[in-house]
Amino acid sequence: MCRIVAIKATSKALDRVEKLLTSLERASAYDPFLASLTKGKLNSHSDGWGVFVIGVNRCHVKQYISSHLMKSNKPFASSKPINTIMDLLSDYEEFILIVHVRAAGRNEPKSIIAAHPFIVPISTKELYVFCHNGSVNKSMLVKELKMEDLVGIYPDSYFSAVKIVKEAYNIGLEEAIRKVMNEYTRTAFNTASVHLGTNQAVLYVTTYYKKRSEDFARYYSTYLIKWKEGIAYVSSTVLSYYDVTDESVEAMSNGDLRKWRIIWS
Repeated sequence: MCRIVAIKATSKALDRVEKLLTSLERASAYDPFLASLTKGKLNSHSDGWGVFVIGVNRCHVKQYISSHLMKSNKPFASSKPINTIMDLLSDYEEFILIVHVRAAGRNEPKSIIAAHPFIVPISTKELYVFCHNGSVNKSMLVKELKMEDLVGIYPDSYFSAVKIVKEAYNIGLEEAIRKVMNEYTRTAFNTASVHLGTNQAVLYVTTYYKKRSEDFARYYSTYLIKWKEGIAYVSSTVLSYYDVTDESVEAMSNGDLRKWRIIWS
């Protein structure tokens, strides 16, 4: 049970990005949708957080690309990382950003290692960055991957990422994401992930949940917030805290996958 913000945008969208991160911070501290879903047993996402950003600046004589990964086992709301994130983004002309705040599943490990996103190598020149909201069939994945020794270290989402990369060798990354979503989901497979290559980064987002109640659907619904300078994929509670002005908002369909990319030479 987590909340996600994933953004592909230009530097002209920084004010909107900061508003979204503030909404995420509020959702992480108190999530009324989570409280309703769990009958008050849980109401926050305080089991760690993580950030991945990849950006390009073409405004210099020689363009440069850089990426950053941050993780913490502290609550996002008390860590106050928004200023640090915004400082990183201010250096880019165009960027992809993923931010994940975590409410760990029952019996899942809680540590900085278990915080999302996870990075799995695809090749010597490619990486896959993955974060997830929901639960998958961990025991099946672990058995198929022969990774039983890592069960107590990583949550189910990590094994999803490894499985996606393994399947991608045969069927391609997009179809591998769909395969894991369709065959291993227990509750939900709401994800934001990045395929990082030598001259581009592709942001993938998915929405998939097995509806059990209206509260369940409300919690796991996701939305796209669109504006001229970019697009954001957000969990439902983040949107509830966000003050929509001139942006357009689209509810993602259950089972949907979308992607956007940034390219450099």
